[in-house]
Amino acid sequence: MNQPPVFHFGATETILFDLWKIDCGLTMVLSMAVILIVSCVKEFLRVYRSVLPESKMNAAGSLFLFAIQTFLGFSLMAIFMLLNVWLCLAVVIGEVFSNLIVGIATKQRYELC
Repeated sequence: MNQPPVFHFGATETILFDLWKIDCGLTMVLSMAVILIVSCVKEFLRVYRSVLPESKMNAAGSLFLFAIQTFLGFSLMAIFMLLNVWLCLAVVIGEVFSNLIVGIATKQRYELC
């Protein structure tokens, strides 16, 4: 894979594993939808872990959820590092959308500074 490290548009990509290949526009759109869902799951796990009282979950359960959240985060980072514009947009939109939904649901306010 001698690919220059620049952002590129394209509908042919291998994402994370050899079995997840994009070879046409339809598989690109489906992959973008999966990436959006993964972004939302990662954010919801983060909030679930922080909102859930410690009495309801033992340390092993919290650790397991943290491991899943971390794995999903690193997977999204690896997808972004493919530098495919469409996949990068899916990651960013998924993170922003899920953060917006979680912010509305939990009434969190984020400050820029």
